[in-house]
Amino acid sequence: MIKAAFIDIDNTLLDFNESSKIAIARAFTENGLEYNEKIFPVFKKVNDALWSDVEKKIIDKPYLHEVRFNRVLERLGSGYAGKAEGKNVEKLYLAALHETAVKIDGAAEICDYLSKKYLLCAASNAYYDQQINRLKKAGLLDYFAHIFVSEKIGVNKPDEGFFKACFNALGKVLPSEAVMIGDSVTADIIGAKKYGMQTVWFLPVGAENCAYADFKVKTLSEIKNYL
Repeated sequence: MIKAAFIDIDNTLLDFNESSKIAIARAFTENGLEYNEKIFPVFKKVNDALWSDVEKKIIDKPYLHEVRFNRVLERLGSGYAGKAEGKNVEKLYLAALHETAVKIDGAAEICDYLSKKYLLCAASNAYYDQQINRLKKAGLLDYFAHIFVSEKIGVNKPDEGFFKACFNALGKVLPSEAVMIGDSVTADIIGAKKYGMQTVWFLPVGAENCAYADFKVKTLSEIKNYL
C-alpha cells in the first residue's frame, strides 16, 4: 500500500522551460543583450548536458553555474560572445528564476489530490530557498509535508544517498510504500526504482519507453488513474 508520494518540481509541477525563458530574457536585457526566440534552444541544449554531467557526478553544481552562460554566449556567436560576462548573466538569471513560477497544467489539482491520500513530498535537485519561494508563488507549498532538496541533503538524485536521506526523515515509510513522480528518466525514475520505489514517469511529449517506469502519463491528471 502506498503511504508517501514523492514528486519532482521542475518540469513536473513547475514549467522550468517557460520560467527559464522569462528569467533569461530579464538577465539578457539587464546585460544589454538582445533576447529572441532562438536563445532558449541554445540554453536548453547547454543546460541539459551540464545537468546530465551533474547527475553522473562528472561535475558539481558550482561548476555548472560557473560555465553555463559562458557556453551559451559562445554558442550564440557574434553579437553575444564577449559582449557580457557569463557569471553576471548567470547571477541575474538565478535571481529572476527565484521569483518566477509558471505552473504545469493540473499542478494544483494533482497536489491537492495526492496530499489528501498520501504523505506528499517534493524531491528536487535544486536550491532550497529557490524552490520554497517558487512553490509558494505558485500556491503549491502548503500541499507538502516535506520538501526534499539536494542542496540540503548534500547529494543529487539519482544518488542512493538522496533517497536514503528522504526515507530517514520519513521514519516508518518503506521504499516499497512510496511512489516517485517525475519527468527525468535518470534522476527521478531510474534513481527511485533502484531504491525500491514505485514510479510514474511524466512525459507530456514523446513516445519513449523506460523499463524502470511502472506507469507513464502525458498529463498530471492521468496520475489519478494509477494512484
